[in-house]
Amino acid sequence: MLPKLLSNIILAVIAIVVLYTLAPLIKEFLNSFTGKKPKKSMSKNDFDEMVRRKSEQLASGATPSRSQAAGPTKSTSTRSEWDYLVEKGYFESDEDKESIQKLKKALEWGVDPNIEKIQKSYLKLTGLKEISPEFNSILSLCLTKNKVLESFPKKEITYDKFVNKFLVELYLKGLQTNPTPIIGALSKKLAISSLAVLAIIKITILNKSEEKSLTTLDIFIEGEEISLSEKLLLTANEESLKDFIIKIKKNIDIIIPLQALKEKEIKNKIFSNEKDKTLLKKTYKKVITQFHPDRWTFFSKSELIDKRLRENFNLVQKTYDTMMED
Repeated sequence: MLPKLLSNIILAVIAIVVLYTLAPLIKEFLNSFTGKKPKKSMSKNDFDEMVRRKSEQLASGATPSRSQAAGPTKSTSTRSEWDYLVEKGYFESDEDKESIQKLKKALEWGVDPNIEKIQKSYLKLTGLKEISPEFNSILSLCLTKNKVLESFPKKEITYDKFVNKFLVELYLKGLQTNPTPIIGALSKKLAISSLAVLAIIKITILNKSEEKSLTTLDIFIEGEEISLSEKLLLTANEESLKDFIIKIKKNIDIIIPLQALKEKEIKNKIFSNEKDKTLLKKTYKKVITQFHPDRWTFFSKSELIDKRLRENFNLVQKTYDTMMED
């Protein structure tokens, strides 16, 4: 009885080993009849690469295609992107290339001194108190090959040029998605209303295109809402955020004489409630030139602009006379 039991156990073990050994062959044989293809397992490196690419696509707002979602391909790897830019001579020097690459690595690994420096520069230029939550996603987008090719059609990429271009992108994105802090900071710095700031920004982006600028100014005078559409912001072709903000500040002379002013406002803000008659005269000579209808030569005047200029000119004159008599 016992020998028979042992022989059965041995036969069972042998059968299991044989089945385990032949299982892949049997599965492949059956698949050849059903037409099913065996699934390929994804390596850890392939998985990491797929996650990285999806992150970049999400940051840029793109939707991954099926072929992209399936896994990495040689042509879309980070290395091949930068190799392409290097081979085509997009970077002015190896140092510039490496500095920009460090930003890419910094996004993956966390805080970096260079990123902190960029953030401080942005806050200083804009007058904002905190960095936009979109900082990393915009930087990630700017570091993609397609965005680099779009931003630098003439090549000659340096680290400084790249950072300047990125700051412009960040600023414009802020104006699109969350304009209130940016508009508020400019309003405070320039001492004008938020509506006036919007008008100046729009005229600056339009590069003082006469017809559209006049329409914007008429809307401003009527006190209606001025919007900065995504389409408009995409036309902004600024190389440096610093230069862009300087342009905005220079264009303030366009809007100041067109504001809806009151006598008290002119007295306190424009003449600074000056008590000294000699200093008041000096201020008046500067101000009256700025408000004189014939000195406003930025564009041809619409009826609304001409009317507002004359109203403000007369009001400035009246306020000055009153202050001189006091």
